[in-house]
Amino acid sequence: MTASGSDFASVLNDAIKSRGLTLERIRHRLEELDVKVSVATLSYWQNGRSQPVRAHSGRTLAALEEVLELEPGTLVSTAPMSAKRRRSGNGPGPLPIPKTVEEALLQAGLSRDHLRTVSTHVTAMVAPDRTQSSEVIRKVAQCVVGGAKDFPLVVQDDDGDPDGGEEVHGLSNCHVGQRIVIPQKELAVTQMLLPRSLRQGEYIMFEYMTTLAPTTEPTQMMALAVPHTGEVVMEVQFSRGAVPKRVVGYTASPEDELTVSHPAAVELPVSEGLAQLIKLDVPPSLCVVQWEW
Repeated sequence: MTASGSDFASVLNDAIKSRGLTLERIRHRLEELDVKVSVATLSYWQNGRSQPVRAHSGRTLAALEEVLELEPGTLVSTAPMSAKRRRSGNGPGPLPIPKTVEEALLQAGLSRDHLRTVSTHVTAMVAPDRTQSSEVIRKVAQCVVGGAKDFPLVVQDDDGDPDGGEEVHGLSNCHVGQRIVIPQKELAVTQMLLPRSLRQGEYIMFEYMTTLAPTTEPTQMMALAVPHTGEVVMEVQFSRGAVPKRVVGYTASPEDELTVSHPAAVELPVSEGLAQLIKLDVPPSLCVVQWEW
C-alpha cells in the first residue's frame, strides 16, 4: 500500500506522544546526531501540514526514529517520498551547493563555473495516475571560460540510491558523457557534452530530458535549484482527469520548508491542464510549483 501524508503524520504524532518529548527536546536530540530540523518543521510534520518530501528523507527520518525509539524504517516506510530526488547543481552555476556535491564534481573532473545560465525552461508531464515520468529542460547559457565543452548534472538521493532508475537523454546540442555514482555520498554526477568547445562570451541553447524511476506515488511538486538567472519558466502539464484542486508557485531558499502555505506562494491558474510559473531576474534560489490533489 502506498503511504500517504496522513499515515506519516499519524505515526509520527503517536510516537511523539508515546515518548513524551517536547518538539524542542526532539530538535535538540536530532542536533546531537548532526541533523538539523526546526521545531516549526517538526510541528508541520506532526500535524500533517507538510511532508518530508525533499532533503529530509533517509538520514533525517532515520535519526528521528532513533530519537523516538522506533523500529528502523517505521517513519521512512510511511513518508510520501514522491519528491525525494533533488537535483543540485543542475547545469551551469554558480549556486551555493553542499560541500559533498562540490567534492563529487571535483572527483568527476567537472566544473559548474564555465557556463552562466541565462534562461531555464522546464516542462513536466503528469500522467493520468498522477505520477510524473519525465521532464524536459531547455537552457540558454553563456560561456564564461573559453574552451568550455561540457556541464554537470547532479542527482542527490536521500534514500542512498542515486542510481535508482533515473536516466538523462540529450535532445538538442548536448549528449550524455561519463556518469559517476558515489553511493557513500548518495550522489550521481552525469557529464553532459556540448557539440563543440565554446568561445568565451558565446551563447548556446541546449535541451535534455530526464526520465524518472517508475513510481506509484502521486507527485505533488516540481522544485528547481537555479543560480542567478534572467528567466525561469516552469510548466506542469496535467493529464485530463488528473488536474489538482490547487496549484501554487513561489521561490524559496534551500532551508525553507516547501509547502503550499509558503509565505511567498501565489495561486497559479490551470488552463487546459497547464500551469505555468514565470520568474524574471531570479536570484540563487529554489523555484517551486506545488499542488494539492
